[in-house]
Formats: sequence, structure tokens, C-alpha cells
Amino acid sequence: MRILLFCLLAGVAILSLAGGYAITSRAQSSGDHVTFGYTQHRYNGSRIAVASTGRNVLLEHLTYTAHGGNVQVEWYDGAVTPLLPRTGLYVALVIDGRRVASTLHGGLHGVYETRPGWLLWFGHLSAGEHVIDIRAVRTDTGWAVPYADPSTNVVDNLTVTEVHGS
Repeated sequence: MRILLFCLLAGVAILSLAGGYAITSRAQSSGDHVTFGYTQHRYNGSRIAVASTGRNVLLEHLTYTAHGGNVQVEWYDGAVTPLLPRTGLYVALVIDGRRVASTLHGGLHGVYETRPGWLLWFGHLSAGEHVIDIRAVRTDTGWAVPYADPSTNVVDNLTVTEVHGS
């Protein structure tokens, strides 16, 4: 039984190495390049987003110079929190003034429902400079984005990963 288990594990290891090598060599031979852009903040006090008046609340902002490739844009906030029961928060990804993606956070009970906020979008950006914003576009009541206090540091970030030719 031990010999069979050893042979099985050795075979899995060999296949993993061979598969990893194939992926690596294919990526290296394709001539593609990867470019990153990001902004990150650390909060030790809550930032309150109230967008119920119809105006958008800016949560993150990044000016990114694209190379004409495919991108992944990711927003993460460590502690999104409703301040009252039975409320919702719409967060949107806005690129060059155009809303391209959104996510909805909801809460039934209020401040005891703190959790990470997240939005992920894949698409293509033409070569040149682009303005990328994360905005709270609507809330029923106020939300803390993030919910933080002086004893706890909460991180939020906006990251762009682009794969493009040489």
C-alpha cells in the first residue's frame, strides 16, 4: 500500500512539474508583458459614504497609463459596514466617466454585518491614460467604507493588472 501511495504521489509531482513548465514556457514565448498599477490606503478611522442624495461618493481613484491590453481591475475594502438595519450599498467601477461594473452590498441587522467589500472586472483598455474610480453610487442610508477604529488598521486598495504585447 505504501509503494502504491508513493508511486501515486510521485506521478502527481511529475505531472505538476510538467504542467507548470508548459505554462511557464508558453507565457515566456508569447512575448506578452504584464504591467501593474495600484493605490492602497490604510484607515484607522471610519470613512462614511452616504450617496442617497444622488451624488456619487468617491472611494478610490487611480490614473493608469494602459498599453492597449487586457486588464483585470480589482477593488478590495477590508470592512464594509451598514450603519443601520435593512440597507444596501451600490459600489461601481467607473472608467473614463463610464460605469463598467457594479456590486451590491446589503445588510439586515446593521453594524454587526461588517465584511470585506470586493469588485472584480475584466476587459480591454486602449493605449493611453485612463481614469479609474470606485464610487458609492447609491445607499439607502449611510455605510462605513471602511469601518475602522484607532486600534484597528483596515486596508483598501484598487489594483490594475494588464497583459499586453511588447
